[in-house]
Amino acid sequence: MAALIAMVPASEVNFTLPNFKGRHALVFERLENGADGAVSWVGHLKVHGKSYRAILTGNQNQDQAFGRILTPEGEFKLQTDAAGQYLIDTAAAGLKEVVSAQDDVLVPPNAAALKAESLRLGTDEATSPPPAQGIAPQLNVTIDVMVLYTPGLVTSLGSVAAVQTRIANLAAVANQAYIDSEVAMTMNVVYTGLANYSDTIDIPTALTAMTDRSDPAFANVANLRSAYGADFVSLIRPYVGGGTCGLAWLGGYKNTPISGSVDSAYSVVENGSFGNSICSDYTFAHEIGHNMGNQHDRITSGYATGAGVGAYSYSFGYGVNNAFVSVMAYPASYTNAPRIGRFSNPGLFTCLGLQCGISEFSSNSANNALSMNNVRVAVSNYMSSCGSTVVSPLSQAYSYASNQGSLSVQVSGSCAWNAASNASWIKLVSSASGQGNTNLTYSVDANPLASSRVGTLFVNGQTVTIMQSGFSSNATKADVRTYVPTAAATSGYTSFVRVINTGNSATQVSVALVDALTGAVGVPGLLADSLAPGAAKTFTSAQIETAVGPIAANLRPRLRLLAAAGSTLEAQSFLLQPGGAFNEVSGAQAGNSVVVPTFVPNAAAATGYVSYVRIINTGGVTTAVSVARIDPATGATGPLFNLTDNLVAGGARTFTAAEIEAALGFAISAAERPRLLFASQTTPIEVQSFLLQPGGAFTNVSGSQSGSTVDVPSYVPAASPGYTSFVRLINTSAAVSLVTVALIDPDTGLVGSAKTVAPALAGNSSMTLSSAQIEAALGVTISAVSRPRIRLTAASATLEVQSFLLQPGGVFNEISNGTMGSTVTVRTYVPAADSGSGYTSYVRVINTGAVPTAIYVALVDAVTGAQGGSSLLLASMPAGGARTFNSSQIEAALGQAVPAGTRGRLAVTGTEVLQVQSFLTQPGGAFTEVTSGQ
Repeated sequence: MAALIAMVPASEVNFTLPNFKGRHALVFERLENGADGAVSWVGHLKVHGKSYRAILTGNQNQDQAFGRILTPEGEFKLQTDAAGQYLIDTAAAGLKEVVSAQDDVLVPPNAAALKAESLRLGTDEATSPPPAQGIAPQLNVTIDVMVLYTPGLVTSLGSVAAVQTRIANLAAVANQAYIDSEVAMTMNVVYTGLANYSDTIDIPTALTAMTDRSDPAFANVANLRSAYGADFVSLIRPYVGGGTCGLAWLGGYKNTPISGSVDSAYSVVENGSFGNSICSDYTFAHEIGHNMGNQHDRITSGYATGAGVGAYSYSFGYGVNNAFVSVMAYPASYTNAPRIGRFSNPGLFTCLGLQCGISEFSSNSANNALSMNNVRVAVSNYMSSCGSTVVSPLSQAYSYASNQGSLSVQVSGSCAWNAASNASWIKLVSSASGQGNTNLTYSVDANPLASSRVGTLFVNGQTVTIMQSGFSSNATKADVRTYVPTAAATSGYTSFVRVINTGNSATQVSVALVDALTGAVGVPGLLADSLAPGAAKTFTSAQIETAVGPIAANLRPRLRLLAAAGSTLEAQSFLLQPGGAFNEVSGAQAGNSVVVPTFVPNAAAATGYVSYVRIINTGGVTTAVSVARIDPATGATGPLFNLTDNLVAGGARTFTAAEIEAALGFAISAAERPRLLFASQTTPIEVQSFLLQPGGAFTNVSGSQSGSTVDVPSYVPAASPGYTSFVRLINTSAAVSLVTVALIDPDTGLVGSAKTVAPALAGNSSMTLSSAQIEAALGVTISAVSRPRIRLTAASATLEVQSFLLQPGGVFNEISNGTMGSTVTVRTYVPAADSGSGYTSYVRVINTGAVPTAIYVALVDAVTGAQGGSSLLLASMPAGGARTFNSSQIEAALGQAVPAGTRGRLAVTGTEVLQVQSFLTQPGGAFTEVTSGQ
């Protein structure tokens, strides 16, 4: 339909008939916009003219379509039902239009009284001379129609949207017949709605029940008709067999004034086929034609059961044997000739080249068109029109995130309004119908697609365009690698995610789930409507799942954070664990081949320590992942063994130590601490390494520093009660190397003498040194309160170094990371006022420059992103110096107490390049480093 709708009038399109019946060129004439967003395409056969019409209707989603194309080879129907869409060759399918076994028109119950009154008043229309033949009136009127439908029709066609599209198609068929017959009226469907009525109750009973509202299904019909200003009311239901496809009251019976038929302007129409019988697409126009005073052709109306004369003596349909019948005529009276879209009109010769009726002055007159033009003004005034509806705004644009909007709807007085959406992602929040002025609210679902999309809201025929952008490839994305859902909180674990807008403008922030098994990215949900530049906000798992929906306790998906294109985000991921301890789990290593620097085997689980490894496929295709052990003593890499055959694109999987050792085919001894090599067959991967510890705490041990000389930023000496450092050395070169260690004085920055700590570290081998071993090599005992740095140097190799802090309760935390720059922003700051809850921040600052520098600190407001003035934290830090500041010292420098519960950021500034580490002390005295981010 989209290609047809885009055509220019008078342009052509080819239509190939099914069953090898040939091809026709169709000439496009016009479009008709129907209710609920339907659009009808109207054209004709180029060679055979406008007697051969093509009228096709689709909704804007293009998932329902109806129509008919009349050709010399027969009639072809486009149809939608619950099973799909079809183009039906009615002749080849053996379908024949229903031959009515009964007249499909009834005399209204008040007809006799109306006739007597018109004769008494002398207003019998039969006494008025008709207007001149063949002259079309100049004033076009609108007739408003209200259409009810049954649940059976919804079931038959497959959806309410399909029903609405079919109704629009039937209205377009009627309107084109009016145009082609020079009838100056346009049908306007003002309301469509469900009537919970049977499809099998006989048609006369159904018509009577609707007219007098004797069945509960029709109790509100009169109110609806009045509210919507509907001149005519029709019930449509599926054809389930029987003698006729429709029934209506005859308006203006026996030449009575048509204005007296307002209370009988009702009809019942049946749709579709049953067995080999099919209802005509013109049944709807035919039955409403009866309401307007039209009769059948004279042959049919001469039947004993016929209702007789309609509004005028010439209000009859017409046909020619073996040629055609008009809308109001019966094919059975004319050798089953095909029905064409014309009301009888003797002034036209466009019925397959034949005259379309008989003069109203003839004894066998047939001029429905003249009759309809005579009554058009009266019937269009059956019910007071509610006039035009004013809706504003008529267009709205939204980002890819979920949103809510509103429309102002202005109607006349207490007139009714009816709203509908043509897109499943646009939902009405307030009522879909009502009376009087209103503010109509609606919601817009998050757009899961990279491309933008357009939908439409319809309010009383007014069109409101809703545009939504997609989260395209240039949108800002940040993936949180590991997420533990709210449902897992009962086990003591759950996730917190901190999002920082590091860009220069405010942005919405949305979140989507990345399925760990399939890699599929879910529909984004709104997380923050507006995050100011520089602002930061921490979201609980409950808040995240409000945006994306609940997640099962056993699942470990990833999260994708989305922001406006051009913006920049940082994200920190924290895991809340048993006992109230937080650990940051943001870090990872990436590549086609990744070495995990520390692996604690399954045999060590009895001591409370064991490793878990999470692997994420960041590529675009499925990959196999293999694992090999790197011997800690010799550095030799063993053979690769398959760990998984099919880690899908975007997928993630966490492997236990037992699963890894099962893949290797052997158990690793409890005391051994090898490295592991993970290799992807086809795509890059990200690897996170976790250590499970006594009490159930996990810590991320993915970070490290590399170089021939590595300065460990934080060192806790062996004399510190409850705390001590461990340093892991990895020779990443092939050659054996001497490794030395030296102290860097935190107060002066001076580097002490280098001492041998490993005389011959084999190529690719690794070793872990305790603080006692380090101080033995240095030949000194370091004071318990001192916090120096240490410098490790390899004489002929590149080192990878991890630094760990062992804390009370046997908990290790990796503290290898640091952020570099002359201005460094500490992403998360917990103020001194929170220390009573067991949480507070420590910040370690190192001057890596060649000259002393002053250190300044400023507070960055988490809500507004505004950075306060810089305050002096330390007058002079020597080159190489290091110092750890607690939250009380920081707030003394700022000159203000930061309120408890706030989670601002800190900007630490110097004139030299600084290295900054951020720590969070937690209940029980454990420190965790919270420097990393994505």
